[in-house]
Amino acid sequence: MDPVDRISNNFIRSLSKSTVYQYPFRHWVLANSLPPEVLESIIQISVEAPSTEALVGTQRSEFEGRFFFSPNNRFIFPVCDEVARAFQALKVIQAIEACADIKLTNTQLRIEYTQDCDGYFLEPHTDTIDPKIFTLVITLPRAPHLAAMGTDLYNSDHTYVSTQPKTISGGLAFVPDTQTWHGFEKKQIEGIRRSLIVNYVGEGWPQTIDLSFPELMVGHST
Repeated sequence: MDPVDRISNNFIRSLSKSTVYQYPFRHWVLANSLPPEVLESIIQISVEAPSTEALVGTQRSEFEGRFFFSPNNRFIFPVCDEVARAFQALKVIQAIEACADIKLTNTQLRIEYTQDCDGYFLEPHTDTIDPKIFTLVITLPRAPHLAAMGTDLYNSDHTYVSTQPKTISGGLAFVPDTQTWHGFEKKQIEGIRRSLIVNYVGEGWPQTIDLSFPELMVGHST
């Protein structure tokens, strides 16, 4: 099977079997979001973790040291191209739209491979910035104490509720709105906390450097 189709079908199957929760906001928890060999290929990419000082506390805004599945990186690393093409595919878009009851028309794909070191934390925020229309966070291998290394969820008072996901290749998905408070509590990180963040972003996104296909809306072949 074509690698792009394999990734697409794997994710669609995972999404169809996901568990939906309504508290503290509607979100889906997935298992086995991506094939194991894809996860391994991603973490084999030779890229230094960004400095903790640049990313502590606030939403990631500095581009230096960050790694996106951009056209250049898609050209250099086959796994980036395959994953990006999978999440760009019409059948994946349709699966997300049906599951989340949203429309991704006129959105674009943004994928980031994140590496967080000890000292990193992220204050509660909603992902409604610029705007993000759909958010998916996938945990990658080699994260010690994985159960505590996912995304922390909060209620509207910013009180901690839970951490999701809790498995390798697990996924947390949600549709950003004014109640989707999430972040990462101050806690010890042994080694590097690795995640893949997939966003579909709407019109008005302020830059193209982080987009996988700057010239295309999602659902269009490349």
